[in-house]
Amino acid sequence: MAGTNVVISFNPLAGRTYRIESSASLFDWSVLKNNIPGTGAVVEIGDLAASAAERRFYRVAENL
Repeated sequence: MAGTNVVISFNPLAGRTYRIESSASLFDWSVLKNNIPGTGAVVEIGDLAASAAERRFYRVAENL
């Protein structure tokens, strides 16, 4: 958490692209941010809408 925002951080592999998805139920996923370039360094992405949700789950997926 950073104030009222959730910050998702992950360490992507260089040369690949990723997306972060969010869900309130673990069944229906929405793309939060897409085409995140992998640099080999930690990436942090904020979710401004998280404070309005009762619960929220996240996953990081590599774009193929």
